[in-house]
Amino acid sequence: MTTENLDLSFLSDESEPVTGGPELARLILKAQEHHQRAIDQLQLVADQTDAGIKLGDGDDAIVFEPRSDKSKGFRTGVLIAMQIIGEFPITIIKNDEDD
Repeated sequence: MTTENLDLSFLSDESEPVTGGPELARLILKAQEHHQRAIDQLQLVADQTDAGIKLGDGDDAIVFEPRSDKSKGFRTGVLIAMQIIGEFPITIIKNDEDD
């Protein structure tokens, strides 16, 4: 069975390797894919500067017109959120001792 080390550097100033099996690696990869999909969606919102923004459905939807100050502010908030979220904080590294 292959063992992976997990980089948990987001928990402290130094990496703390953790050993886990393939099930843990698959769980982390699924979480990483979910994180990337969310970042991709946020990037799409940030990049569509010529499009309006609609939040919600029906009569109570919030609509920001294209290139309006509210639209620009919303996109700025999305960019700030992306900076705060950052990269996925866990890295899977193959352990050379398991070869």
